[in-house]
Amino acid sequence: MRRKFHEQLDELRELILEMTGEANTAFERSVDSLMKRDKELAEAVIQHDPVINRMSMDIQHSCTLLIALQQPMAKDLRLIESIFKWVIDAERIGDLAVDIAQLTVGMRGEVPSEFREPLHEMYQTTEHMLHDAIEAFKTQDVELARSVAKRDDVVDGLLHSLHEGIVQHMIERQERVPDDSRMLFAAWYLERVADHITNICEGVIYALTGELVDLN
Repeated sequence: MRRKFHEQLDELRELILEMTGEANTAFERSVDSLMKRDKELAEAVIQHDPVINRMSMDIQHSCTLLIALQQPMAKDLRLIESIFKWVIDAERIGDLAVDIAQLTVGMRGEVPSEFREPLHEMYQTTEHMLHDAIEAFKTQDVELARSVAKRDDVVDGLLHSLHEGIVQHMIERQERVPDDSRMLFAAWYLERVADHITNICEGVIYALTGELVDLN
């Protein structure tokens, strides 16, 4: 009986990693679509979102069944609880990818050159955070999870700087206001992705140590 339970638990680990990979791919493609103003790619991100949502529902259902039928104790229960919360953050990353893709669809012009580098830096920092959060989960590395969460401050700083630059650009070039507004939203969405990754790190720490931490 316990062997079957641990097989199901291993399958649950694989499912959350698979879903997070899907959300990450959507995130990558959405940012790529924005930078290239590729509306066809943006539409593909939007159309794929129901797949991620379905995976989310399936994983949450599996978590509920494991708790109800197997009555796991201690560390196993913490892991299932953490995955249940993780799936919500992963789904939200997918939703934010859709939000960014929708900005691409509405863009009238190219991303201004002065915004490309800071937006790309925000994206790269966030992308590396997600990669390392997954690695922390796989290797059960609590310190890596903590270090990932600290990088959220870098993303926050980039958002603040970019916000000031975009607002100034809007003042100087009022004809750019609609697209510049989209740049503001893109920056906010990137920052929100980093917040969700930080939540995932909190869950990893809880699953491994039982410690409830607030890293945001």
